[in-house]
Amino acid sequence: RRLIGKEVVTWREAGDQLNWPHQLCVAAYFSDSKASYQVALADGTTAREGVLSEENSNFVYWGVPMEAVLPAAGQADNLVVPVCASMSKQAWGSYRLEPIWSQAGANSAVMVEAAIREGKTVNAVGYEPVRLLLVELNNVFARY
Repeated sequence: RRLIGKEVVTWREAGDQLNWPHQLCVAAYFSDSKASYQVALADGTTAREGVLSEENSNFVYWGVPMEAVLPAAGQADNLVVPVCASMSKQAWGSYRLEPIWSQAGANSAVMVEAAIREGKTVNAVGYEPVRLLLVELNNVFARY
């Protein structure tokens, strides 16, 4: 299960959105999607449904917004969910790879630290304190 958060990242955004205004980290893999199901055909072959076999040429680097790891307003006030980020199945196929997951987890911890320093909940802290702390720690959160 994945979060339906403040922002839902789709396949199109994963392919086209290099940097978000409130960027948390950078993803850098094609979508490693798995078939939703496989069916037997009358001729004895099989067909797979739900696989993206075509790579988007822009799908080398894409940004993950801070809002993709935060629950929507009213769901939870002080929760960060980098493991179940708010994404479509296709965008999730790239995000779920370990280097991106690790970066999202580490930078989510920075969001928590920024909230503690500001004396606010994670959902209430603005992006600027997070961005400044990411820069201070030399964490990668934007490609260009």
